[in-house]
Amino acid sequence: MPNTPEERAIGAYNRRAWTAFARDTTAGLLSFDGGWPIFDPQADTLARLAYENRTGLNLVKGNLYDGRCSTS
Repeated sequence: MPNTPEERAIGAYNRRAWTAFARDTTAGLLSFDGGWPIFDPQADTLARLAYENRTGLNLVKGNLYDGRCSTS
């Protein structure tokens, strides 16, 4: 089955992000797509890629997913 337009756009965006990071692992993403913030668990700095099948960066609090893991 061919990829949807959304899947193609998300794939291209992710490849560009990885390329920016690979070129400069320290600061490559700071200038990518308007600049990604440095991670801070108390601020909106956690990057959710392809969230709700959308292209681009979606930022939420860094500790949003910090929770106790299930033991079952």
